[in-house]
Amino acid sequence: MNISSFIKELVKDEFNRGNVPASGYSSDGVFEIIDDCFYDTDTAEKLATVQAPELCGDDFDYYREELYRTEGGAFFLVGRGHGCTPWTYGGYPGHLVIPMTDASVRRWLQGRNLSYLYIRLFGMPPEAGRKEPFSVLLPEELTEEIFRRASAMKIPVQTWIEIFLRNTLEHESSQKDTLS
Repeated sequence: MNISSFIKELVKDEFNRGNVPASGYSSDGVFEIIDDCFYDTDTAEKLATVQAPELCGDDFDYYREELYRTEGGAFFLVGRGHGCTPWTYGGYPGHLVIPMTDASVRRWLQGRNLSYLYIRLFGMPPEAGRKEPFSVLLPEELTEEIFRRASAMKIPVQTWIEIFLRNTLEHESSQKDTLS
């Protein structure tokens, strides 16, 4: 799926959840409460801005997307655009705040060719074909502790888990060597 289709799907999913684009092209601070969580561009860290190349602000295809991270580590995307963009409000300029998962942020960064930011946020991805995904169900308190520790180190949870597992395995190996 290309980036345009991905953005359309993001907007469609938010629309289906009842989060519809707001009227007006807000160029200043934007805030929304979505699923009892507060998203505010004035208090969050702006990580990236992407806008339509070679277009002026009056063009119907003009859009601007900004990726933010809250102080709590949650990502969100603010899309602004005119009549021929997914960010439209009934054909008029509109804007929309979309909470983003780590997976959707990765996809957005790849689609927008922001590899440097991908690496800064999530670390260097593995070489193609060298990693196996797997899931583990953990108790909520353990999950919260992992998120807290990763956040304190300002690294992605996946990176923290990888470091923790490597250190644990190395420690275990060194203890086996001592016992032998």
